[in-house]
Amino acid sequence: MKHGDFFSPVGQWALESGLNIEVTAGSFLGFDFTNWPEALLPTEEDDHFNDDFLHIAISAMRERVQVINAFALCLHSATVELDKISYGGFRVTHEDLVHFDDPLKGYGGPGLAHLPSIPGQGILLPFPERHGTCPAATIEHACKQLDAVLQSPHPKSLALVALTNHALNACKGHDFELAVATAWTACESLLESLWDEYTRTQAALHSLSVTRKRRAQWAGRDFTASIIVEVMTLAGTISPELSTAIGDVRSKRNKWIHGIAAASYQDAIDAVNLARDLLDEVMDLKFKVAPAVGVSF
Repeated sequence: MKHGDFFSPVGQWALESGLNIEVTAGSFLGFDFTNWPEALLPTEEDDHFNDDFLHIAISAMRERVQVINAFALCLHSATVELDKISYGGFRVTHEDLVHFDDPLKGYGGPGLAHLPSIPGQGILLPFPERHGTCPAATIEHACKQLDAVLQSPHPKSLALVALTNHALNACKGHDFELAVATAWTACESLLESLWDEYTRTQAALHSLSVTRKRRAQWAGRDFTASIIVEVMTLAGTISPELSTAIGDVRSKRNKWIHGIAAASYQDAIDAVNLARDLLDEVMDLKFKVAPAVGVSF
């Protein structure tokens, strides 16, 4: 395969949210952030370029990484749903990225160090009979789900989906404690959203003003996660089954954080499944997850 062929597009998708995603002949996933201002790197023409360059660059790179990791969960979900397989998903950091510059200047970014290991693996759309390929329909399904994440009215949708993807990938690496702790972080934030909606609804029903003092009390130490869950369970806001799952994962997280008690692979899988269920409950984002846990002999 020639160097130029590696980056030749074989599949392209324009998302409603403004992103453009492509797959190349060399199994390379490309994301065009031109219409995503939060992910644009600073240029010399920008105001305060010299003073704020590092801050702006880090912020833009974090946004890119979050979007790609959110897409990773979408692609995992689409693969499980449509292709009935789980490859465990993937997670990227800024060190995995390659940046397209002016064609005359070539390609840049630390991700270039990883490129030699990619050819022959992963996504090869023109050759659907090849082992390890990912069908175009699966990627298209993932793109639609990413649009739902990026267009969600919930202010933390992108961050929480990316966080769930981190937990999923920790399972594959046998880092079960990280999977439990990470998934619980997402779950706790989603529970706060449910609690905020519940308390505001109850206040409105009883003609109570939602003052800053009252909001601070509801978010204070007296209302722990266990009490919040119990109140919403008694009120019928969350199901008894979901309440039990929340209590179990919270207990495993606390045993690890406070007592350094090792988590099992089942603990990790339960935590990822709970994050999936709460994403559906709070944001109506429906993911299929199948954490991959294996051993090497």
